[in-house]
Amino acid sequence: MFPPYPIIPHGLWRRALRAAADADAPVADPNSGEARRRVVIFVAASLDGHLACRDGSIDWLPQSKPGGEDYGYGAFMKTVDTLLMGRKTYEQLLSYGGWPYAGKRGIVFSSTRRSGGADGVEFVDCDIAAYVRDLKASPGSGTIWLVGGAEIIAACLGGEVVDELVMSIVPVLLGEGLRLFPERSWTTGLRHLRTRVFPDGLVQHVYALRPTVHRTSAGPLRVDYGRDSGGTGGAPVMNRAIQGEEAAVGVSLGICAWRLGEGS
Repeated sequence: MFPPYPIIPHGLWRRALRAAADADAPVADPNSGEARRRVVIFVAASLDGHLACRDGSIDWLPQSKPGGEDYGYGAFMKTVDTLLMGRKTYEQLLSYGGWPYAGKRGIVFSSTRRSGGADGVEFVDCDIAAYVRDLKASPGSGTIWLVGGAEIIAACLGGEVVDELVMSIVPVLLGEGLRLFPERSWTTGLRHLRTRVFPDGLVQHVYALRPTVHRTSAGPLRVDYGRDSGGTGGAPVMNRAIQGEEAAVGVSLGICAWRLGEGS
């Protein structure tokens, strides 16, 4: 079965999402010392933007068959060395038989849990986007998979730390359910890289992320995080001075500061 977000069990859904062979971003030479880490949202949703039905069921997702189409999941996972997710996503994943990503680093954002994770899993409670920005600047060349949930994805989009969105659209209209992208006070532009249509009707779009514009009553606020050629580093610069209201909605000192709420 296709691995959905935010529920990503192994086994039944381990064969999922296929990265196109002509990927735009080359893998960095591990001996070059160059940090080129990329954050990728790799996700499947219904045509009307839902991840699951209201009751959490996902029986509408494509079924995986031995030797059948995996929609690029296997190729994608070979590039991944770190996974980011929220506590609820992590615990739901464990309910399907334990941590399925041995040998890969797992980072779980949680305001309530501090320890007791599987081998290779750590819990953090901090400014999500700032943490991911530092992670991208750390040594390494493996892909950072932003698994979910919605709150984590929203924080990373608002903080402009996502490099690529691989969006697989399943040909079904659910009408209601858990939405992939919650309502938010900013606009994120996308640059289309490629699209692949599979025989079963699934359509996979790949986009690069453009700068985010925050919508406030004082007008659009754009933050430039001073990216260098590697996509990280530099001091944040805004298109105008921030106002008190804007700091309250999370744009402070040029950083979209977003921590998890209580109970996360």
